[in-house]
Amino acid sequence: MTRSLTIRGGRIVLPDRVVRGDLLIIDGLIEQIAPAIERPTDTTVDASGAYVLPGAIDPWVRCRLGSDGMLDDVSHTTAAALAGGTTSVVIEDPYRPLRHHEALEHEHDKLGRFARTHYALHAHVRPDDLGAVHDLHPAATLHIDLCEPGWTEASLTAFFQTGPHRVLVEGCLHQPAYRDEDGFDPSQHTGRYPPEDLAGALERVAHLARIHGVRTLWGATSTPAELAVPLEPHGNVSRQALLPHIALDATEAYAEFGTQAVINPALQPAPAARILSEGLTDGRITLLATGHANVPPDHKADPYPLTPPWLPTLHLRFPLLMARVAEGELTWPQVAHLTSQGPARWLGVRRKGRIEIGYDADLVVFDPAGHTPPGWGPMADVPHQGAVKCTLLKGRLAYWDGQVPDGIRGRPLHMAPPTLTPIPS
Repeated sequence: MTRSLTIRGGRIVLPDRVVRGDLLIIDGLIEQIAPAIERPTDTTVDASGAYVLPGAIDPWVRCRLGSDGMLDDVSHTTAAALAGGTTSVVIEDPYRPLRHHEALEHEHDKLGRFARTHYALHAHVRPDDLGAVHDLHPAATLHIDLCEPGWTEASLTAFFQTGPHRVLVEGCLHQPAYRDEDGFDPSQHTGRYPPEDLAGALERVAHLARIHGVRTLWGATSTPAELAVPLEPHGNVSRQALLPHIALDATEAYAEFGTQAVINPALQPAPAARILSEGLTDGRITLLATGHANVPPDHKADPYPLTPPWLPTLHLRFPLLMARVAEGELTWPQVAHLTSQGPARWLGVRRKGRIEIGYDADLVVFDPAGHTPPGWGPMADVPHQGAVKCTLLKGRLAYWDGQVPDGIRGRPLHMAPPTLTPIPS
């Protein structure tokens, strides 16, 4: 039986402009965009005064895959994603990194039963895992943390020579040493990632990605030094920023919230955060992820370095970006590119990431007059004007009136191999 839905009277965010009108969805696909659509449909959504955007695709969300750990499970995390306008997530369990084909197969099967959004997994690769790269599940992206012991110039080169399809890279070729002192000194944390080391690691990664034809995401751009590294437009390497790095001033956050403000990489003072925001505006940063993890507040009060270095951020993506649009720093098409089109390109998922005829109807209706509950700790001061009115997953109402209906399930993200040509050095 054919399913149909019309979104009426919205401000529809296309890749290059915003148009007012209606949007018709048939069997989960965008069928028509027009000033007015008279065809009767099974369901109608009134989007008067609201923006209609492609659902966010988040390349880095953290939750627990097993029964242990402090973070929310897959079902709760993906329900929170829908409430925040996110329709696809790539999941990492930081307490139980997935390193082998069998574990990935098992967890991927479980996601099919519990994930409320579309989904893929991060497969964590260590320097001693390089022989297993080709056996990892095709629905996984590879994830390497250069701060782990064993990553050197030689091992990083060997990794790229294995020819992975796509990889998220974080950290720098610099193994930090924790200092065990009484109290929390923010310099203990900020000193873990020297800007010159981060920039040097990005330069090396960009070179290897270029000569081996690997689609690479620099996972958490946090310093002006990384922004200064020249990258080819639409090339093999993309920069991603995490929401807290553009929203928070390290000086104020550490002074007021102490260890609650600890994330990886470390927050930066306001001048650096402003420069990162400029990177969103001028296109040097092409993806914006949340890096979300729903850490209980009492655990964020643990002494450093035991405090978990993450924050819950999924619900604040669109309110924060709407504030940047209101300030003239971004346009709504830029918001759609940062949150959906850019991630879709890196992941290689087809028919997602933009509002276009024939594309999947993974959509969010965002009401600028609404109000999103603020976060806690350092996220409490992030702008929270505006709210998600509803989220659609393949044309179905997956979040509506503050609820995720029973039976909503996502599908695996099918990531095509990148069509990149290695360039001899």
